[in-house]
Amino acid sequence: MRRINLFKLRASRKIMPWTPANPDHAIDRALIKFEFESLPTKALQRVTDIVQAASAASGFADVVNIQTPNVQILAGPDGVPQVVQDLKPSTVKSFRNLAADGDPIYLATCANDNLAFDVRKYSSWNEIFPLIRSCFEEAIRHINDNVSSIASVRFEYWDRFVRAEVDGDQFVRRDTQLAPGIISQLAGSWHSHVGFFKFKDDKRILLNANVDLMEAADVKNSNQPHLIPDGVNSLCRIHTSCVISPEGTAAFKDVNDCIDSADLAHTELKAVLGNIINQQLADQIKLAAKGFEL
Repeated sequence: MRRINLFKLRASRKIMPWTPANPDHAIDRALIKFEFESLPTKALQRVTDIVQAASAASGFADVVNIQTPNVQILAGPDGVPQVVQDLKPSTVKSFRNLAADGDPIYLATCANDNLAFDVRKYSSWNEIFPLIRSCFEEAIRHINDNVSSIASVRFEYWDRFVRAEVDGDQFVRRDTQLAPGIISQLAGSWHSHVGFFKFKDDKRILLNANVDLMEAADVKNSNQPHLIPDGVNSLCRIHTSCVISPEGTAAFKDVNDCIDSADLAHTELKAVLGNIINQQLADQIKLAAKGFEL
Protein backbone atom coordinates (compact mmCIF):
# COMPACT_ATOMS: atom_id res chain seq x y z
CA MET A 1 0.00 0.00 0.00
CA ARG A 2 1.39 3.39 -1.00
CA ARG A 3 1.87 5.79 1.91
CA ILE A 4 0.97 9.44 1.35
CA ASN A 5 2.89 12.15 3.14
CA LEU A 6 0.00 14.19 4.54
CA PHE A 7 2.35 16.88 5.82
CA LYS A 8 3.57 17.58 2.29
CA LEU A 9 0.01 17.69 0.96
CA ARG A 10 -1.10 20.15 3.60
CA ALA A 11 1.99 22.25 3.11
CA SER A 12 1.48 22.42 -0.65
CA ARG A 13 -2.13 23.49 -0.21
CA LYS A 14 -1.09 26.24 2.16
CA ILE A 15 1.71 27.46 -0.08
CA MET A 16 -0.48 28.14 -3.12
CA PRO A 17 -4.16 28.41 -2.20
CA TRP A 18 -4.83 31.32 -4.56
CA THR A 19 -4.93 30.82 -8.31
CA PRO A 20 -5.68 33.08 -11.28
CA ALA A 21 -9.26 32.76 -12.48
CA ASN A 22 -8.14 32.14 -16.08
CA PRO A 23 -5.89 29.21 -17.04
CA ASP A 24 -2.75 31.24 -17.83
CA HIS A 25 -3.32 34.61 -16.21
CA ALA A 26 -5.68 36.61 -14.02
CA ILE A 27 -6.82 39.20 -16.58
CA ASP A 28 -10.51 39.29 -17.45
CA ARG A 29 -10.27 42.46 -19.53
CA ALA A 30 -8.02 45.36 -20.47
CA LEU A 31 -9.00 48.73 -21.94
CA ILE A 32 -6.69 51.36 -23.41
CA LYS A 33 -8.05 54.78 -24.37
CA PHE A 34 -6.58 57.79 -26.16
CA GLU A 35 -8.73 60.70 -24.97
CA PHE A 36 -9.31 64.10 -26.59
CA GLU A 37 -11.86 66.91 -26.84
CA SER A 38 -15.08 66.04 -28.66
CA LEU A 39 -14.60 66.04 -32.44
CA PRO A 40 -16.92 67.66 -34.98
CA THR A 41 -18.96 65.22 -37.05
CA LYS A 42 -16.85 65.42 -40.20
CA ALA A 43 -13.59 65.10 -38.28
CA LEU A 44 -14.92 62.05 -36.43
CA GLN A 45 -15.93 60.44 -39.72
CA ARG A 46 -12.44 60.99 -41.14
CA VAL A 47 -10.80 59.52 -38.05
CA THR A 48 -13.18 56.55 -38.15
CA ASP A 49 -12.33 55.90 -41.82
CA ILE A 50 -8.62 55.92 -40.97
CA VAL A 51 -9.07 53.47 -38.11
CA GLN A 52 -11.29 51.19 -40.18
CA ALA A 53 -8.68 50.89 -42.94
CA ALA A 54 -5.81 50.40 -40.52
CA SER A 55 -7.59 47.86 -38.31
CA ALA A 56 -8.91 45.88 -41.30
CA ALA A 57 -5.30 45.24 -42.30
CA SER A 58 -4.80 43.63 -38.88
CA GLY A 59 -7.86 41.38 -39.09
CA PHE A 60 -10.51 43.62 -37.51
CA ALA A 61 -13.13 42.95 -40.17
CA ASP A 62 -16.37 42.85 -38.13
CA VAL A 63 -18.06 46.27 -37.76
CA VAL A 64 -20.56 47.24 -35.06
CA ASN A 65 -22.41 50.59 -34.99
CA ILE A 66 -23.56 51.85 -31.60
CA GLN A 67 -25.93 54.80 -31.16
CA THR A 68 -25.29 56.76 -27.96
CA PRO A 69 -27.45 59.68 -26.77
CA ASN A 70 -25.81 63.07 -26.24
CA VAL A 71 -26.83 64.26 -22.79
CA GLN A 72 -26.04 67.56 -21.10
CA ILE A 73 -26.84 68.70 -17.56
CA LEU A 74 -27.72 72.40 -17.55
CA ALA A 75 -28.72 74.74 -14.75
CA GLY A 76 -32.33 75.90 -15.13
CA PRO A 77 -33.64 79.42 -14.39
CA ASP A 78 -34.36 78.43 -10.78
CA GLY A 79 -30.96 76.82 -10.35
CA VAL A 80 -32.31 73.27 -10.54
CA PRO A 81 -30.22 71.05 -12.86
CA GLN A 82 -31.99 69.90 -16.00
CA VAL A 83 -31.05 66.97 -18.21
CA VAL A 84 -31.13 67.92 -21.89
CA GLN A 85 -30.79 65.25 -24.57
CA ASP A 86 -29.70 66.05 -28.10
CA LEU A 87 -32.16 64.64 -30.63
CA LYS A 88 -29.25 63.49 -32.81
CA PRO A 89 -27.32 60.69 -31.05
CA SER A 90 -23.63 60.06 -31.60
CA THR A 91 -22.50 57.05 -33.57
CA VAL A 92 -19.71 54.96 -32.13
CA LYS A 93 -18.09 52.45 -34.48
CA SER A 94 -16.30 49.38 -33.22
CA PHE A 95 -14.07 47.21 -35.41
CA ARG A 96 -13.71 43.72 -33.98
CA ASN A 97 -11.26 40.86 -34.26
CA LEU A 98 -13.30 37.70 -33.64
CA ALA A 99 -12.34 34.25 -32.39
CA ALA A 100 -13.44 31.09 -34.19
CA ASP A 101 -16.49 30.88 -31.89
CA GLY A 102 -17.60 34.38 -32.89
CA ASP A 103 -16.69 36.03 -29.60
CA PRO A 104 -14.60 39.21 -29.83
CA ILE A 105 -10.92 39.07 -28.95
CA TYR A 106 -10.07 42.72 -29.60
CA LEU A 107 -12.16 45.80 -30.42
CA ALA A 108 -10.86 49.05 -31.90
CA THR A 109 -13.52 51.66 -31.17
CA CYS A 110 -13.95 55.23 -32.43
CA ALA A 111 -16.01 57.66 -30.36
CA ASN A 112 -16.18 61.42 -30.66
CA ASP A 113 -13.88 61.90 -27.64
CA ASN A 114 -11.65 58.82 -27.58
CA LEU A 115 -10.08 55.94 -29.46
CA ALA A 116 -10.37 52.76 -27.40
CA PHE A 117 -8.67 49.39 -27.71
CA ASP A 118 -10.71 46.82 -25.80
CA VAL A 119 -9.11 43.46 -24.95
CA ARG A 120 -11.65 40.73 -24.16
CA LYS A 121 -9.33 37.70 -24.40
CA TYR A 122 -5.89 38.60 -23.13
CA SER A 123 -2.89 36.99 -24.78
CA SER A 124 0.26 39.00 -24.09
CA TRP A 125 1.21 42.65 -24.09
CA ASN A 126 3.87 41.86 -26.70
CA GLU A 127 1.04 40.93 -29.08
CA ILE A 128 -1.42 43.63 -28.04
CA PHE A 129 0.83 46.70 -28.09
CA PRO A 130 1.81 46.41 -31.78
CA LEU A 131 -1.89 46.04 -32.65
CA ILE A 132 -2.71 49.26 -30.81
CA ARG A 133 -0.04 51.04 -32.81
CA SER A 134 -1.15 49.60 -36.15
CA CYS A 135 -4.84 50.41 -35.54
CA PHE A 136 -4.47 53.92 -34.11
CA GLU A 137 -1.14 55.46 -35.17
CA GLU A 138 -2.38 57.24 -38.31
CA ALA A 139 -5.63 58.34 -36.65
CA ILE A 140 -3.74 59.86 -33.71
CA ARG A 141 -1.43 61.64 -36.13
CA HIS A 142 -4.44 63.04 -38.00
CA ILE A 143 -6.05 64.27 -34.77
CA ASN A 144 -2.85 65.92 -33.56
CA ASP A 145 -1.97 67.52 -36.89
CA ASN A 146 -5.40 68.63 -38.12
CA VAL A 147 -8.06 68.71 -35.44
CA SER A 148 -7.11 68.68 -31.78
CA SER A 149 -4.59 66.79 -29.65
CA ILE A 150 -4.57 63.75 -27.40
CA ALA A 151 -5.11 64.99 -23.84
CA SER A 152 -4.51 61.73 -21.95
CA VAL A 153 -3.90 58.00 -22.26
CA ARG A 154 -5.98 55.77 -19.98
CA PHE A 155 -5.23 52.11 -19.22
CA GLU A 156 -7.44 49.82 -17.13
CA TYR A 157 -7.03 46.21 -16.04
CA TRP A 158 -9.60 43.88 -14.47
CA ASP A 159 -7.95 40.92 -12.69
CA ARG A 160 -9.60 38.05 -10.85
CA PHE A 161 -8.23 35.41 -8.46
CA VAL A 162 -9.95 32.53 -6.66
CA ARG A 163 -9.23 30.19 -3.75
CA ALA A 164 -10.95 26.88 -3.10
CA GLU A 165 -9.60 26.36 0.44
CA VAL A 166 -11.05 28.02 3.51
CA ASP A 167 -7.63 28.82 4.93
CA GLY A 168 -4.29 29.63 3.35
CA ASP A 169 -1.70 32.30 2.76
CA GLN A 170 -2.70 35.94 2.80
CA PHE A 171 -3.64 37.32 -0.61
CA VAL A 172 -1.87 40.64 -0.05
CA ARG A 173 1.91 40.69 0.21
CA ARG A 174 3.15 41.56 3.68
CA ASP A 175 5.19 44.61 2.64
CA THR A 176 2.58 46.16 0.32
CA GLN A 177 2.46 49.94 0.13
CA LEU A 178 -0.94 49.93 -1.55
CA ALA A 179 -3.23 48.46 1.11
CA PRO A 180 -3.58 49.18 4.84
CA GLY A 181 -1.69 46.86 7.19
CA ILE A 182 -4.85 46.00 9.12
CA ILE A 183 -6.01 43.86 6.18
CA SER A 184 -3.58 41.11 7.19
CA GLN A 185 -5.48 40.82 10.48
CA LEU A 186 -8.95 40.68 8.95
CA ALA A 187 -11.05 37.55 8.51
CA GLY A 188 -13.78 37.57 5.90
CA SER A 189 -14.54 40.03 3.12
CA TRP A 190 -12.91 43.45 2.71
CA HIS A 191 -12.41 46.30 0.24
CA SER A 192 -9.41 48.54 -0.29
CA HIS A 193 -8.92 51.59 -2.51
CA VAL A 194 -5.86 53.73 -3.12
CA GLY A 195 -5.26 56.53 -5.61
CA PHE A 196 -2.39 58.96 -6.06
CA PHE A 197 -0.41 61.04 -8.54
CA LYS A 198 3.22 60.57 -9.45
CA PHE A 199 5.43 62.37 -11.94
CA LYS A 200 7.92 60.82 -14.32
CA ASP A 201 9.97 62.87 -16.76
CA ASP A 202 7.40 65.20 -18.37
CA LYS A 203 4.37 63.01 -17.57
CA ARG A 204 1.75 63.24 -14.86
CA ILE A 205 0.57 59.76 -13.85
CA LEU A 206 -2.61 59.06 -11.91
CA LEU A 207 -2.78 55.53 -10.48
CA ASN A 208 -5.75 53.83 -8.81
CA ALA A 209 -6.19 50.35 -7.37
CA ASN A 210 -9.43 48.83 -6.09
CA VAL A 211 -9.27 45.45 -4.37
CA ASP A 212 -12.42 43.53 -3.40
CA LEU A 213 -11.98 40.25 -1.53
CA MET A 214 -15.15 38.27 -0.91
CA GLU A 215 -15.57 35.15 1.20
CA ALA A 216 -18.32 32.65 0.39
CA ALA A 217 -19.48 32.57 4.00
CA ASP A 218 -20.34 36.27 3.77
CA VAL A 219 -22.53 36.04 0.68
CA LYS A 220 -23.91 32.52 0.33
CA ASN A 221 -26.18 32.74 3.36
CA SER A 222 -28.39 35.03 1.32
CA ASN A 223 -30.94 34.03 -1.30
CA GLN A 224 -29.79 36.92 -3.47
CA PRO A 225 -27.55 36.25 -6.52
CA HIS A 226 -23.83 36.40 -5.75
CA LEU A 227 -20.54 36.49 -7.64
CA ILE A 228 -18.83 33.50 -6.07
CA PRO A 229 -19.21 30.29 -8.13
CA ASP A 230 -19.64 26.84 -6.61
CA GLY A 231 -16.40 25.25 -5.45
CA VAL A 232 -14.80 28.61 -4.68
CA ASN A 233 -14.39 29.79 -1.10
CA SER A 234 -12.75 33.15 -1.81
CA LEU A 235 -12.87 35.52 -4.76
CA CYS A 236 -10.69 38.58 -5.26
CA ARG A 237 -11.31 41.16 -7.98
CA ILE A 238 -8.78 43.89 -8.68
CA HIS A 239 -9.40 46.92 -10.86
CA THR A 240 -6.33 49.05 -11.57
CA SER A 241 -6.16 52.15 -13.73
CA CYS A 242 -3.49 54.52 -14.96
CA VAL A 243 -4.07 57.90 -16.62
CA ILE A 244 -1.06 59.57 -18.22
CA SER A 245 -1.09 63.15 -19.45
CA PRO A 246 1.62 65.65 -20.32
CA GLU A 247 2.57 67.71 -17.29
CA GLY A 248 1.08 71.21 -17.31
CA THR A 249 -0.63 72.29 -20.51
CA ALA A 250 1.91 70.78 -22.89
CA ALA A 251 0.85 68.18 -25.44
CA PHE A 252 2.49 64.85 -26.09
CA LYS A 253 5.71 65.39 -28.04
CA ASP A 254 4.55 63.38 -31.05
CA VAL A 255 2.60 60.27 -32.06
CA ASN A 256 5.25 57.90 -30.71
CA ASP A 257 5.33 59.69 -27.37
CA CYS A 258 1.55 59.36 -27.16
CA ILE A 259 1.37 55.67 -28.06
CA ASP A 260 4.41 54.82 -25.94
CA SER A 261 2.50 56.22 -22.97
CA ALA A 262 0.24 53.16 -23.21
CA ASP A 263 3.34 51.01 -22.79
CA LEU A 264 4.42 53.13 -19.81
CA ALA A 265 0.95 52.75 -18.27
CA HIS A 266 1.16 48.98 -18.72
CA THR A 267 4.51 48.93 -16.90
CA GLU A 268 3.16 51.07 -14.06
CA LEU A 269 0.08 48.87 -13.62
CA LYS A 270 2.20 45.72 -13.49
CA ALA A 271 4.23 47.32 -10.71
CA VAL A 272 1.04 48.22 -8.83
CA LEU A 273 -0.33 44.67 -9.08
CA GLY A 274 3.04 43.25 -8.08
CA ASN A 275 3.00 45.36 -4.93
CA ILE A 276 -0.46 44.09 -3.96
CA ILE A 277 -0.48 40.31 -4.51
CA ASN A 278 1.77 37.89 -2.62
CA GLN A 279 5.03 36.91 -4.30
CA GLN A 280 4.10 33.27 -4.89
CA LEU A 281 0.99 34.34 -6.78
CA ALA A 282 3.01 36.90 -8.77
CA ASP A 283 5.43 34.11 -9.72
CA GLN A 284 2.54 31.83 -10.71
CA ILE A 285 1.19 34.33 -13.25
CA LYS A 286 4.75 35.23 -14.38
CA LEU A 287 4.11 38.89 -13.62
CA ALA A 288 7.78 39.95 -13.86
CA ALA A 289 6.92 43.42 -12.59
CA LYS A 290 9.48 46.10 -11.85
CA GLY A 291 9.76 47.29 -8.26
CA PHE A 292 6.98 49.66 -7.29
CA GLU A 293 8.01 53.30 -6.81
CA LEU A 294 5.94 56.17 -5.49
